Amino acid sequence: MDTVPQNPRRSRCYECYSQVFDELGEPQCFDSYRELVKYSTELGRRIAECILEDKRVDVIVAPAKGRPGGKWEFRCAPRDFAAIVLAKLWRLTKEFNPDTLVIDVTHGINYMPTEVVYAARWLLSLYLLKKIFSEENGNLKGLELVIVNSDPYPLSTEGRPSLSLNLVYREKVRTITKLSAIPRQLVKPLRKLEPDLERKLNELNHLYRLSAAYPYAFMITPMPLALYRACSEQRRVADRDLVKEAISLWITMTEVKNVDVDHLLRLSPEAVYVHDASREVCNRVGGRHGEEEGVDIGYLFSSIARIYSVVDEVYEVLVNTELGKLKKDIENRGGGWLRLCELYGECKKREQMDKRTAFAHAGLQSEFVEINPVNNKIRYVKSVTIEKLMTWLGISLEEPL
Repeated sequence: MDTVPQNPRRSRCYECYSQVFDELGEPQCFDSYRELVKYSTELGRRIAECILEDKRVDVIVAPAKGRPGGKWEFRCAPRDFAAIVLAKLWRLTKEFNPDTLVIDVTHGINYMPTEVVYAARWLLSLYLLKKIFSEENGNLKGLELVIVNSDPYPLSTEGRPSLSLNLVYREKVRTITKLSAIPRQLVKPLRKLEPDLERKLNELNHLYRLSAAYPYAFMITPMPLALYRACSEQRRVADRDLVKEAISLWITMTEVKNVDVDHLLRLSPEAVYVHDASREVCNRVGGRHGEEEGVDIGYLFSSIARIYSVVDEVYEVLVNTELGKLKKDIENRGGGWLRLCELYGECKKREQMDKRTAFAHAGLQSEFVEINPVNNKIRYVKSVTIEKLMTWLGISLEEPL
């Protein structure tokens, strides 16, 4: 937000910068952070389109930290920056079908290039999840991440200088990022809130856990039936974008006083990733069958199992092996619902799943799963809940950083 001092050398960049400031007027004061973001977005768009000669430019305004220009002071966290970049980039580009993502990390205040790289890796994970439902089986070749930077711009050079573009990093990404810790909250307060706001925040985080954190937990473990069951919770919030709501609340709860900007809430970029990954998957596979009726084994095999192809190749083999064996074992059998252990004649009295057994059989531990050979359906026994599955398998949610 700080203006650049008069530049004796009339470069194209400076000419565009001066022209746009003359048109918009230099920033004086803002009544809200929302107004500040709106002004900054328009400023960035006009300057970029002037320099690039009216090419279309999409601008994302993400929060700064400290005093980047010496005048305005921003009190937030680098994590907020990553959360905003990821959320807005995904919503801006998710209809695209990219093969390569290129990032130029030449510019940016200290932490920004690092956070952008994190966000880029998560963004590619979201593209992979989107692609598995549109690509033919076996035709998903991965996506490429390319990171570059350039030499410093030589101010003394007349005309357009020749700059070296340096390759910093290149990776072929074939699997999604599996977080070692799943965040418990999408957004958290940094100080005591009013009761109404606190209730709103608690509801938002509760819905995030039900509709995003739980499905993600079973997305990164080889448990297709548990994933389907967890995705059923998404039906409660199918028409709501919880990340968008959290960002709106985060903007509203940011104070602007003169040239001081103070963010009162903290966003978790990992939770943004978890939410968007779960939403991408659950919107396609969840809620097609009632829980009591179970889910078609063929549907589990053909649609849900393929998700694991971009999670872990070993998981994909395990899930396909278990479901393939199950389909074969119930062929030409009659009767109604029975437990899987009754099918195999090996029932034992168990109060809870065994973690190792459950993982070895893709979450289909025989005492806790029912099948109906006549209509080819499968479900967990009535006593199994998502919360119990999380506890039995030792999957916990953690407070965000």
